[in-house]
Amino acid sequence: MSSMERVFSGCVVSNVDSFVVDYTNDDDKSVSKRGVEITREDPGYEHGAFHLTDSFAVEYYTVNFEHNPAFFTRVDGKKLRNCECMFSSCYAKKKKWALLLEMKYSKEKNIKENAINALDELEKTKDILMERNVLNLDEYRIYFDISFPEYSHREPFQSFLFSQEDLLDYKEKHKVNLFGYNRIAVANGAYLNPA
Repeated sequence: MSSMERVFSGCVVSNVDSFVVDYTNDDDKSVSKRGVEITREDPGYEHGAFHLTDSFAVEYYTVNFEHNPAFFTRVDGKKLRNCECMFSSCYAKKKKWALLLEMKYSKEKNIKENAINALDELEKTKDILMERNVLNLDEYRIYFDISFPEYSHREPFQSFLFSQEDLLDYKEKHKVNLFGYNRIAVANGAYLNPA
């Protein structure tokens, strides 16, 4: 059993495409109860899904943070902010990759504001994972992705926050690769790319 499987309930090893949908804010209460779901087939959700493509059958862990509420709860019972899920390669010659995903379903005019909130949630999640020794910069190349499944025509979403130069500065300062796409491709056990 890997450290990811020991730490997180419902951690799954995959080597095929994954799709993520966050039903939490759906207007239909029977649908919103489903919360975040990670599947191997496109669920066909009317508001879209995030898609992690894996054309090379690279093994990776899938962790739905909704299945692990205790991990993001302080001793005093206060819930900590976190993103939807994490994907992490199982093997690499040097550094593995870890992708933290935050999805937003919103009105198009609110993309910038919601991208700011998404980045905050991703940063807080990374901090918690590093404090609890799940991730470290020696072992992992860390990626953040901000996804707006309904607005693929507005990608890359990180451009709502940063110029290209600012994005490079962010990467240097925080040691994180920031993406803003609804589709990311597994290149190998060490790298991810926008698809």
